[in-house]
Amino acid sequence: NLYERFGVTSVAEVDQALRAEGITLTQYRQQFIERTMAGTWARQQITGEKEVTHQEMLDYYHAHLADYEFPAKSRWEQITVDFGATRSKQEAYRQLAMLGNMVLDGVPFAEVARKHSSGATANEGGQRDWTTKYSLVCEQLNKALFELPVGQLSPIIEDRSSFHIIRVLERRAAGRTEFLEAQTEIRKKLQNDDRSGQIKKYIERVREQTEVWTIFDDFATEESQPEESTY
Repeated sequence: NLYERFGVTSVAEVDQALRAEGITLTQYRQQFIERTMAGTWARQQITGEKEVTHQEMLDYYHAHLADYEFPAKSRWEQITVDFGATRSKQEAYRQLAMLGNMVLDGVPFAEVARKHSSGATANEGGQRDWTTKYSLVCEQLNKALFELPVGQLSPIIEDRSSFHIIRVLERRAAGRTEFLEAQTEIRKKLQNDDRSGQIKKYIERVREQTEVWTIFDDFATEESQPEESTY
């Protein structure tokens, strides 16, 4: 984790990066050990795994319905030809029309996209991942993704700097995860919440019962005393 955090590849570099933050690797290691021991001790104070009832899960589900809703989405592929400084709109339109005809004549969509598309996913054969409704900047593309029949080539679509032909591969309607699918996740969530609550209560109880002081407390007390007057 520290390697990733600091973007380094050796222990010496980790130590150097930590020192820049005011702590040595040895000190950091000791803190980690103490945190781990404290966490282990706190978890040992938990009375046991909470038994979550079916009604509790159902109540949680109905209270958090919005968390289980998902938007409509489509998986699609795209061939793009840009226009602008190096290509006029007319040239771009003609080239894309030719590429669309190649697909209609039987050339695989992915092959045409890989060789001729200027889109961001050309190297992947124009394949686009699942896209949620209204998530694209281009309004015409958004509309085509959820109105175009699955498997059918779109007409040529224009945005600010490109022409596109797309094909929807798969579409899923908006909906909500059913309770039966969500109940395992809900049970785990309620058990984790209960465990966290027990640990929090335990720590609060320890804080109330434990007197904590530092080496500076006596110094602060001395500082607060008025100085003796001399005449």
